Amino acid sequence: MKGSALPDRLFIGTLVVALFSIQSSGCADSVATPPAVTGATAQVLQEINRPASERYMPVALMQLIVDPKKYDKQRVLVFGYLSMGAEWQSIYFDAEMYRLGNRDNAIGVDLADGKYTNYSLKDLENFDCHYGSIAGVFMADDVSADIPHAGTLKHVQLITASGNSDCKGH
Repeated sequence: MKGSALPDRLFIGTLVVALFSIQSSGCADSVATPPAVTGATAQVLQEINRPASERYMPVALMQLIVDPKKYDKQRVLVFGYLSMGAEWQSIYFDAEMYRLGNRDNAIGVDLADGKYTNYSLKDLENFDCHYGSIAGVFMADDVSADIPHAGTLKHVQLITASGNSDCKGH
């Protein structure tokens, strides 16, 4: 996959999980942000340094899809493929599920009550069609008959995106 950012995305996802695991295990009270670290990585490191009661638990998107009740009303950090379009905001398992329109493998994202409440659709385009992460409160029962999905992230406090957008026709 020449020109693909997949290795970078996998590295960032692995880094996020590793850093949260170190922090959660009590091996480190905080993770310092090196001066040269900026952007999405710096945001993730800031998230890790939150007090334990305010931290988001890293969860694989597939875990939310397979066992949504287990994570109901939990603060979670999820990595996947972001869709921040005008019709529906969501995070998919991967770009292929997005392109296929497979919302059974997606989690809805409700931006009405968090840090991104006042973002315009133009602002959200910066996240659309990127791999990235979202931190929010997972609501397993917040589903719609019109738009099938495994639940919704609410009270979103962090959205990161990596690489270039690969939206076709947007």
